[in-house]
Amino acid sequence: MKKGHDSMQVDGNAFDERARKILLQRILKIELEEAQSKLAGVEQQLALHRNSNNNSGNSSREGEKESELLQVEVAKHQKRLQDAQDALEAALRNQNEASIIISVLRNIFNRSQLTVDGKKNTAPYKGAYGYAASSAIRG
Repeated sequence: MKKGHDSMQVDGNAFDERARKILLQRILKIELEEAQSKLAGVEQQLALHRNSNNNSGNSSREGEKESELLQVEVAKHQKRLQDAQDALEAALRNQNEASIIISVLRNIFNRSQLTVDGKKNTAPYKGAYGYAASSAIRG
């Protein structure tokens, strides 16, 4: 009887490992798609901004500053995209403990704790799950 239980435990562990691997790959693929989308959006904003400045013949200091800010955003999203690609490749090579994977997962988690405007994502009511704790809610 004991042998059958051990066999089920081994099968369960193998299933858990396969499930974890599949889940990790899905998360990283979604991160990759999101990074591609964000990069495309910022590149579009930069192109529209440059086109607008070229058509108006206006190369004001404000326009240049806006262009620089958009270029910084492009670089940030290019790095995010590269990190997501590297993490997915590591996961596909079964290097699940690679530091790049851990770093990308940590960044995903940290972004989940913020609202769209970058503020702490606090719970709408006391006791709500899935939100960052705030001092007002802790009581």
